[in-house]
Amino acid sequence: MALPESTLWAPNHTTRVFDVEALPELVHDTVKWLKKLQKRLKFNTIAVSGHSGLILGALVAAKLKMPLLAVRKPDDKALDNRLTKHGGLL
Repeated sequence: MALPESTLWAPNHTTRVFDVEALPELVHDTVKWLKKLQKRLKFNTIAVSGHSGLILGALVAAKLKMPLLAVRKPDDKALDNRLTKHGGLL
């Protein structure tokens, strides 16, 4: 059962990622969209930022059998200022 939107403490653009009932459809739709995009634009890695990006990106990357690159936004100082412009392959 999905949580009522009022109990999801996330920005509007991320609520589907944190909704366990909506997430499978979101992953399916994203994979489908990326497969179409890949016919026009060649890529071999899924890059994400933020919590919602990491959740969705990890699932999508696994389905597409691609590496996942997590990058910090330039203003993200969550752990260490030296890491704001770098990513890590997960």
